[in-house]
Amino acid sequence: MKLNKWVRGAVVGTMTASLLAGCSATKDNGETGSVKDTKSADGKEMVGNMYTTGLPIVKDKVTLKMIGIQAAGSAEFADMPFFKQLEEKTNVHIEWENYPAQSYVDKKNLLLAANEVPDAFFGSSAFTMDDANKYGSKGTVIPLDDLISKYAPNYQAALKKMPLLGGLSTAFDGKKYTMGTVIEQEVRNYPDNLYINKKWLDKLGLKVPTTIDEYYAVLKAFKEGDPNGNGKNDEIPFTFTKWNHINGYGSFFGAFGRVDVFNGSDVTPYDHIVVENNKLVLTADKPEYKEALKNLSRFFKDGLFDKEGFTQDQNQYTAKLQDPTGVVGSFYAWSSTAASPKTQQDYIAIAPLKGPDGKEAVVKKRNNNINVMGSGFAISSKNKYPEITMRWVDEFYNQLTSVESQFGPVGVGLKDKGNNTYDYVTEAPDGTQYVDMWKKYGPQDNAPKFIPKEFFGKVIPVNPADQEKSDNISKYYAKAKQNDTLPLMNFTADEIKTNASIGMDIGNFVKDKQTAWLLNGGVEEGWDDYIAKLKQLKIDDFMKSMQTAYDRSIGAAK
Repeated sequence: MKLNKWVRGAVVGTMTASLLAGCSATKDNGETGSVKDTKSADGKEMVGNMYTTGLPIVKDKVTLKMIGIQAAGSAEFADMPFFKQLEEKTNVHIEWENYPAQSYVDKKNLLLAANEVPDAFFGSSAFTMDDANKYGSKGTVIPLDDLISKYAPNYQAALKKMPLLGGLSTAFDGKKYTMGTVIEQEVRNYPDNLYINKKWLDKLGLKVPTTIDEYYAVLKAFKEGDPNGNGKNDEIPFTFTKWNHINGYGSFFGAFGRVDVFNGSDVTPYDHIVVENNKLVLTADKPEYKEALKNLSRFFKDGLFDKEGFTQDQNQYTAKLQDPTGVVGSFYAWSSTAASPKTQQDYIAIAPLKGPDGKEAVVKKRNNNINVMGSGFAISSKNKYPEITMRWVDEFYNQLTSVESQFGPVGVGLKDKGNNTYDYVTEAPDGTQYVDMWKKYGPQDNAPKFIPKEFFGKVIPVNPADQEKSDNISKYYAKAKQNDTLPLMNFTADEIKTNASIGMDIGNFVKDKQTAWLLNGGVEEGWDDYIAKLKQLKIDDFMKSMQTAYDRSIGAAK
């Protein structure tokens, strides 16, 4: 289905619409109207076509249209076993419009601007709290408070167990236009671990690098020494994807005193800012940042850092790591499973690199409520059947459904061990790695859910990739000096305007200059003009606005 189909269509097909004629209407303010309660032939309570409890949700199949984000390497939602089984259970069919993260925001903004929205926005990044504050009062999406109290027992239980979830999902007018997402894992606080090809090191007689200068020497040897032994100059010493908090290069800046924080492929107000003693610090105008750019530019100049990193997408990055012949010497990733199964054992995680002066590295820690988000699902005002939609999404806050959405359904991605505990299926029929096949089975992080920290190790085991990461964190990161990233904050209308104007101007300028200086050098000559331009772009006003939002948000979180 293409974008213009939403311009033409009602929420459901003609046949479905006639079957649902008995469902309750929705008032302009989003509150549900009332219809006469009935009972099905087997005695179940119904409202129109909808059962009020249990599964299926409706007697006659309903079709809803939703938009969401498709992660790199994942299947189309419509093809995932998770959604196929969910449809069988609920009798609700979803017509999906999925886009990759790098194009999703533009598509969403086009829909919002034209008021040609789907029935619902699905996923933690699909409709943000900024969107809720901007479009909720305009009536683009409906308040969910009454629907939650009537038709979402699983989500109510989650709110009771974790009050922070309710606070983070409440807009400034006091209403909830979104339902939140929780995946509480300590390993998510340290997203990027640095890996290096130990097989190549051994072949070239090199030691594991501990400083940024030693790392440079190792990458230079990788480039010139034919460590994969094929007689070709095809080695990529280090590869990355731009502005990515897992697969980027921002943590190299930690060798010079502060990391550089990225939060995605788009410019965001959270970029290039760290928290020190509850004060926000812009890293991009500091001497440490300048020194990092000066030092790291030599890696690009000498062909040691992959210049394609600034243009390649996640799929292209993954393809290089998955090359079974082995062409990549080093990378940042969640775990070694990012590499091909044939080369995965060649890579080891190494400690964050020290600076040229031998000082210990600073590492990035995303510890400010990054695992608890106020966004996850929103229902548009064009949705004719919000009660059915609420009952459908409430299933995602059921313990088993939450886990299945992350790892695939029982019998496909999970094994039922009894007593509400599960194990992973770690071998795919075609030999695909388990972390890759889970992307095919369910929506993973791009779905609302409630997985609190006590699930891991009890309801489901810690999977091998996360155990590897946990071990790396304990060994290299937990005791290191840390830069805290910003929490997900709930901005006021004025702050949203500041972010969209001053913040975007600053973000685009910083990233453009960073890219130019890394690729071509020249930071020394251009630094003073750069600082003057930041002042001209009102960097002080922007940081004051962000500090105000932080003080309010972190106070609410506590």
